[in-house]
Amino acid sequence: MSDELTKSVDALATSGTRFRKRGTVIAIASLAAIGAGQAAVHFLAPGLEIRGVHIPAEVLSQFANYDDNGPPFTSAIQSLGGILPIMAKLVAVMGVVAGGVKAMSSGDVTKAVGPVVAGLVLLGAVSMSSAFFPTDEGSGETARDRFSATADRADVAALRAALEKTKVPTPAKDYVLAQAALVSARAKGQSLDSAGQAEVARQVRDIDTALQKGMGIDVDPRTLYLLERRVLGGPKSAVATQYGADAARRETWGTNIGAGTAAAGLAGLLVGGGMLGLAAVILRRVKRLRGLLTPSKAVSA
Repeated sequence: MSDELTKSVDALATSGTRFRKRGTVIAIASLAAIGAGQAAVHFLAPGLEIRGVHIPAEVLSQFANYDDNGPPFTSAIQSLGGILPIMAKLVAVMGVVAGGVKAMSSGDVTKAVGPVVAGLVLLGAVSMSSAFFPTDEGSGETARDRFSATADRADVAALRAALEKTKVPTPAKDYVLAQAALVSARAKGQSLDSAGQAEVARQVRDIDTALQKGMGIDVDPRTLYLLERRVLGGPKSAVATQYGADAARRETWGTNIGAGTAAAGLAGLLVGGGMLGLAAVILRRVKRLRGLLTPSKAVSA
């Protein structure tokens, strides 16, 4: 009888453990489903704030081949400054070799002095002159890097000054400056004053007009959508209008996914919680039964 009871208690313990494992898995999966649904709502929603400055490709290209703090063609000069010492060393070696060969072939050492001396003089001259060529060794920062850092800071004045030195079309400049003005104001926890608001509105209208006329500007659809929504009250250009329609569909999908996963997750939590509660009751009774069976085993022994 005692062995049969022990087997029954062990089977009951196994059931309790199984319920606890399944309930834990269901509860964790339900929480993950709820989290995934909320993440879908967050990522599929378009958002209402411009948090960074998008720089069009045509603007970045203006800062790719020159250093705006140095003279024109600085990159070419820097390259030349790096090549000349190597060329001078090569010429010096060739001079020494040529002098040695000539001395060996003619038997006259004095005839070898000329090429050797010429090579050494050229080496010294170029080594001294290379000090006058600017190099960017150790700096690692280009004009593009500095402009991008300025855009990250949303420094409107510095961006305007940098853009004035370029041949970027005015609408592309306005696109960058309008973003920077809004990002800067938001970072300071302030709103644009009336003059700033009017300037940003003018810039956005000019961008919209340029796009409607077919001017190619590497705009980010979301950024343009938020600019027009913020300043013009809603999307006006074809790019922003299309993005707004796509964003509305994504937001609807996100809302539906979030609602569906939330409902499924709550149902799963109820089932998982119920299974965990049942497992706790079973295992508590198993512990009590085993406590009752232990003395009987000791007495029978």
